[in-house]
Amino acid sequence: MVTKVHACSCVQPPPPSEALDQAGTVFSGEVTAIKEKGIGIKHKQALIEVDQVWKGKKNSEVIVKTGRGGGDCGYEFETGKSYIVYAKDGWGKPEVSLCSRTDQLPSDDPEQLGQGREPVNTVDLSLSNRYPLYLSLIAAGGVAVLGLRKIYKKK
Repeated sequence: MVTKVHACSCVQPPPPSEALDQAGTVFSGEVTAIKEKGIGIKHKQALIEVDQVWKGKKNSEVIVKTGRGGGDCGYEFETGKSYIVYAKDGWGKPEVSLCSRTDQLPSDDPEQLGQGREPVNTVDLSLSNRYPLYLSLIAAGGVAVLGLRKIYKKK
């Protein structure tokens, strides 16, 4: 059996000022958590505590979507490390890839971009990751109630 394989291939990213113009969101911060998400086609999400913002929402935390790595061009974030992130606007979350100018700090980019702004909107996005658990519990409860109704109807 032959399977098609596509490797990740990128051109040289543009200089910081041009990358800033092309991105929907640009900020720096530390990765506090990484989770694999998705059904079928999986991806990763990195929760980042924001230090400085050059473009986009000025939130204290951001969830960034990326591929899993390898051929899908996913960026390999590491928990506890700081990055400057150049993200495009995806479906509700900023998205990055190996082809973006995203890079681990220290980097010369912050100096070239000039002074960023500190986040002004305090958010706690770690709570948003609890919703699937709540939905699972509600669904399990619903199934249990339906099962009990069926049992009692037979009697």
